[in-house]
Amino acid sequence: MAFLDNFSKKITEVSQSAVQKTKNMADIVKLTTQISEEEKKINDMYLQIGKLYVERYAMNNADMDINSCIETIKASHASIENCKKMIEDLKGVEKCPSCGAEVENDALFCPLCGATVKVIEAPQQMPAGKICPACNAQVPEDSKFCTSCGHAFEM
Repeated sequence: MAFLDNFSKKITEVSQSAVQKTKNMADIVKLTTQISEEEKKINDMYLQIGKLYVERYAMNNADMDINSCIETIKASHASIENCKKMIEDLKGVEKCPSCGAEVENDALFCPLCGATVKVIEAPQQMPAGKICPACNAQVPEDSKFCTSCGHAFEM
């Protein structure tokens, strides 16, 4: 009977995971559609800026209309960046600060350019030990490898 209970529990966990992944995919599609709509809005504003500029160029009084369009474009760019960040969160990734590639949230280094994505700081209250020559983390005296960067200590 325990086998069936465990089997039932596993099926429930797998189905819940599938439901969550489906929801995430639906959210990603929704956000991607929103990005496309914002990009279209930006392009429409670019066209409107050009039209206003041409129509009012002789009067040299187009600043207010153009400024309104520029503010709309800025708002759309901010909305796009917000949507992209939400997609990254749903995918469990972030952008490499060096090359812009997608990197898993728990990665320390970018797989494409090798840049440091996150720096893991050594614990504040560590018992006396030795200092890793590669990353300066404090590790226990009997460690064969650094717990922060994996550097092998000479024995």
